[in-house]
Amino acid sequence: MKNLIWVVIAGAVAVAGYFFVAGQKEAPVAEAPSQAEVTAPEPVVEETVTETVEEAVEDVKTEVEEAIEGAVETAEDAVKETVENVVTEAAESLGAAGETGAAVAEAAGEAAG
Repeated sequence: MKNLIWVVIAGAVAVAGYFFVAGQKEAPVAEAPSQAEVTAPEPVVEETVTETVEEAVEDVKTEVEEAIEGAVETAEDAVKETVENVVTEAAESLGAAGETGAAVAEAAGEAAG
């Protein structure tokens, strides 16, 4: 049963890792401008680049948080199901043990009497 829990946790971590890696986008490679094309950057361009980077960081952060939340929910559901199964099996075992105990007591009573 412990192995099942570890497998579920490992699977959740793998799913979170997959979403994290899949959410990352490769930056396009830009060609270097020639010496004649190089000019001083305008403040507008700098602000646009800053905004774009901030938006990209927020997007990645959101995707990672969602992936982690999904993995945690999956792990919680799996653990809950496993615990419910263990409790059900234990209750069934106790019920069978109680029936066996009653049968033994009855047999002992008949043997004594």
